[in-house]
Amino acid sequence: MQDPLKLDVFICFAVYTASHALNRVYKPLLDTLGLTYIRRERSREDERVVVIRLSEAGIRLKEKAIGIPGCIAEASGRDAADLTRLRAEIVALREALNGSVV
Repeated sequence: MQDPLKLDVFICFAVYTASHALNRVYKPLLDTLGLTYIRRERSREDERVVVIRLSEAGIRLKEKAIGIPGCIAEASGRDAADLTRLRAEIVALREALNGSVV
């Protein structure tokens, strides 16, 4: 029987570690373009929310960055449809958690 309090069982840990793994794949791809998340601003509606926007220089790099999603898909070993479904599930989870009162 698996220990229900073991960290590996928690979805929060799986999402957290997946986020770090994604960032490890993205970083070198973005570094080759000299690109980062550029501009960060606190939301006026909710200061806990950070809004990230591309600078003009970042916008000009769009054409060079067009292949990055394909690199992520390749690194994940999943096809575009599977990643789209996964993203939808993660967004739905986030929205459900944002709307819950515990």
